[in-house]
Amino acid sequence: GQHGMVTSLAMSMTGSGGRPILGCGMENGSVVFYDFVSGRPVKGECNLSKDPVLALDLAPSEPSSALPSCTTTTASQTTNTHPSSSSSVMAIAGLAGDAVEMAELPEEERGRVALLKATTTTGYDSSSDNNNNNCGGNDHRHAVWNIRTRARLSTCRVDEETSSFGKPGVAICRFRPSDGRVFAVGGWDNRVRLFERSRGAPVGILRGHAGSVNALDWAPDAATSGLLATAGGEDG
Repeated sequence: GQHGMVTSLAMSMTGSGGRPILGCGMENGSVVFYDFVSGRPVKGECNLSKDPVLALDLAPSEPSSALPSCTTTTASQTTNTHPSSSSSVMAIAGLAGDAVEMAELPEEERGRVALLKATTTTGYDSSSDNNNNNCGGNDHRHAVWNIRTRARLSTCRVDEETSSFGKPGVAICRFRPSDGRVFAVGGWDNRVRLFERSRGAPVGILRGHAGSVNALDWAPDAATSGLLATAGGEDG
């Protein structure tokens, strides 16, 4: 297909409506989202890079308030104002990347970690509901995507002038369970980096691996215990 292979995959429930959202990291550097509204997938996508999205994770975002809905009748006409509501998920995407090629990119495109907010607004198709004045029907629901990049984060310095290229690629990323306020990124540079979710500010760097950090996972109670397991490719 136009996006190439699926290179990473993640799923989360929306914070308010409780619908499943599927995210797919693609070979061509895109993240494709699917909202299973009314049992059928509605696709939205965001292009981040030309490099594959090797890591992806999703977490529920704070729900948006639903817009009011009702059927309003006046002396001259009846107007259907169908219900509309928004649900969001946060996403972190980790990209592959050749450091020499990245040195030629603008600074704002060098970050190998993207923090995204994907919002679906669910409404109703009034054109196909002319004979139904009920606000609660689900037959003609549809979803519209709004995907925004909150931050692009770097895993190491890429400096062409000093030939300090490092290993900027990302192998894995995970939100902390239960609250999702912190996420961990395993890099090709043998390090684990921690970021807070709201603005992508760095929290800390964990060193000690002998190779690329290819696997990590949080304990279920990590919000209180702080436990995080990691593994590097050449740790032995």
